[in-house]
Amino acid sequence: MTVTREQFDAGYTWDEWLEVLGDGGGRWRERFEAARLGELRAEYQAIPTPRHVLCIVDEDGVDSLGSVPYIARACDQAGVTGGVELRLVPASRHPELLQQYLTGGRGLTPVCLVFDRDWVQIGRWGPRPEPAEQLAKRRAGAVPGEALARELELWYENDAGRTTIREFLEVLRGKPVPPWQVSPSRREGLRRQAERAREQQM
Repeated sequence: MTVTREQFDAGYTWDEWLEVLGDGGGRWRERFEAARLGELRAEYQAIPTPRHVLCIVDEDGVDSLGSVPYIARACDQAGVTGGVELRLVPASRHPELLQQYLTGGRGLTPVCLVFDRDWVQIGRWGPRPEPAEQLAKRRAGAVPGEALARELELWYENDAGRTTIREFLEVLRGKPVPPWQVSPSRREGLRRQAERAREQQM
C-alpha cells in the first residue's frame, strides 16, 4: 500500500489548511511568512518538476508546527512556479495513511512524502530534523513529556527552519528506492500507480 493520487488530491492546500486551523493557524502562518531559503534558493529553484508533496500532520503537534510551515515555503519557491504541489492531511482524520509510514513502529508526525511525475515515491522526511531528533532521544525519559515538548519548541524557535529547509532539499530532489529494498507487494503497488498516473496524463 502507498498513497494514491486520489488521496493526495483530497488533502488540503496550504491556504486551505490555514482556513481549517482558523484562529489556531496564526503561528503556522507566521513561520511560513518568516521562512527564508537563503543560500539554498538557487538549488531549490533548480529542482526538477513536477513534484508532489504530501505531509501527514498533527495540527497540535510541536514537530508539525516546527517544520511544516518551512516545508510549505520551500515547496512554494522550488522549481518553476507551481511546479511543486503540496497537500496536507491531518493524521487524526487519516490514521490509515500514518499507519503506512511508522517511525520505529510509532505513528509520529509530520511525515512528508515526495512523488515524481509518474507517481513514484522518491523521498520521505520526518518526523523531526536530525538535531531535534537527537535532542528528543537524549531527553526522552529524563524529563516529563510536556517539558520535552517545551525544549523542542525552543529548539525550533532558535533554528527558525534552517535545518528543516536544508534537510528537505535532498528529499525533494528525490532518489527512487532501489527495487531490492522494496517488498514485492509494495513494488507491485507502485507499478500500478505509475501506470495509472501515466494514463491520466494521456
